[in-house]
Parts: sequence; structure tokens; C-alpha cells
Amino acid sequence: EVISDEPITIYTFSSQYTTSDSYTALPVTHWGKEYVISSFPNDQYSLDPRGTNPIDSASRIDPRQSEFMIMAAYDNTSVDITPKAITELGKQVNKIYKIILNKGETYLVKSVKSRRGTNDLSGTIVRSDKPVGVLSGHVRTANPQTPVYPLDSKDHLVEMLFPTDAWGKKFYTAPFGLNNTGDLFKLTSIHPNTVVTLFTPTKSQTINFPNPGSYSVIAPMNEIGLWTSNKPVQLAQIIMRTGEDWDDDYYDPAMVMIPPAEQFVKKIVFLTPGNNPNNPTQYIKHYARLIADKNALQTLLIDNIPVTINGEIQPYTN
Repeated sequence: EVISDEPITIYTFSSQYTTSDSYTALPVTHWGKEYVISSFPNDQYSLDPRGTNPIDSASRIDPRQSEFMIMAAYDNTSVDITPKAITELGKQVNKIYKIILNKGETYLVKSVKSRRGTNDLSGTIVRSDKPVGVLSGHVRTANPQTPVYPLDSKDHLVEMLFPTDAWGKKFYTAPFGLNNTGDLFKLTSIHPNTVVTLFTPTKSQTINFPNPGSYSVIAPMNEIGLWTSNKPVQLAQIIMRTGEDWDDDYYDPAMVMIPPAEQFVKKIVFLTPGNNPNNPTQYIKHYARLIADKNALQTLLIDNIPVTINGEIQPYTN
């Protein structure tokens, strides 16, 4: 528990060597009572035909699982979980399971171990009688999930989810820009008969979500995008590797929850992680993508320098 007398921001890093991810910790005042999990199917390694060091986790072909964690800030918090995949403890799909958490307690849910591409917990609905926090992600996965060595390069995924009352109806996205293939996008819904339309410079498409907890994957996509919906939805963007031999060695899958346009702000402070002295080259490249209303560009500053001077501005079209 962190308490401050002034507003602060907390970033958390899973900084294990070669399997990092991070998230912004939402303050308890922004926690909610309803969430929909955004995760990824189970994955597993393919054995290196040249042999693998037995202390390397890649030597174990047991599945890496889809997972999420619930955190409580108040005593006697009642939480209902409706899984969309069989869990490690044998909880069944689309049945409601109740747990009670006290302040500071957490509850980790992992999918049952199964072959690559199965038992994705995405679409699991979490409801509570008091506000809770939810972390969602994966033990370690490739994206795309491929059985071909050495292209099944994996990373831990983790994000702190927005509660459904903070979802939105309009999103803008841009490619991470790490390759020429693009990224994976995952939409999740909570309202029945939700309809999302995606506009890019070259196409448009409509995606239907008939039921609460429905989700859809769009991949790969290497264009800027405008997403509009008739009801609030949740949107995740996950880095994809190309699956080509020439791909950059200095990135792996990572997940970001995209804030809706309704949550855009006028000021933000962010940082990039430093390196552990014992591993000074762990983080060697950093990227930032800023999406702004056209009317904001003339006054948009980064460290007091106008982006119109140094920024590479790409306008949205269509």
C-alpha cells in the first residue's frame, strides 16, 4: 500500500531479464466493480534442435498460461468470477464463482495447462460489491504463437485494467513501429449487441459483439486507426514479432491497454526504465507515440520543446 499527501504516479516493471513488461498502477479511487479480462491463449516452447541449457526456462515445454489477478482495498470484499476458460483449479466455463477478499489480499487465476492456442481467459467477467483492482496478462507468450524455433520468442504480459465504467466509445491507435508487419489488437465487450467500426487510411471494417465478454482479435495491423463503438468497449494493443529471420532482437511481445479518447488529458509525466548495474544493456531502445487532437499540436510540448519542431507528425485520414 502506497499513500501520498500529494498526487503521484506509480509505474511497475516486471524486469526479469528477456521477459519484461510494465503497467501504470491505477489509484484506488479509480478502481471499479466490474472488469473484463484481456489476455492471450496458453503457449509453450518448441525445443531448440541444437539443445537447450537445462536451467533455461525454454528447455521446459510445459504450457505458459493465461492469467489475471484481483486485488482488494477493503475488508470483506465479495467478488464474482465468470471464467471463459477452464482454470488451473478446475473452475468451469461460464459458471459464477464467489470469493471473499480482505484489504491487501490478492487472488490469482490461471488457465488450466493445455496446448498452445487454447484456454484464453479473455472475456472472463469479474464483478464485486466494493472496488477492486485487476491485473491481466500472461505468464509468457509469443505473438504470433508459432511452433517454429527460434521464432517463438516470448515475453511476460501484464497490464492493469480499466473498470468498465471507464471504458469509451472512441479510440485512436498507431503502430508501435518496431517492424513492417504491425501489431495485434484485442477488443472486449461488456454490453450485448455492441458494434465497433474500425477506420484506417486503406479500409474500414465492422466487428459485432453479441454477448457480454465477447472479444475479437485484429492482426496484424500496421496502420493508424480510428475505432468507434455504439457502446463502451475495451481495447488492447500487443506487440507482434514478424516471424522473419531479420527481425530486431531488442523487443518481444508486450501489452498496452489503449485509453479511450474520452480519457485524453492535457498533461502527463512518464519515464523509461533504467538498467540494473548487473545488466547494463537490458533496456537499450525506448519509443514514445503521442496521439493528439489536431487543435492541440500548436501548443503540444515535450520537455518544453514544441513537437512541431522535432516531432514526426502523421495525420489521421478518412
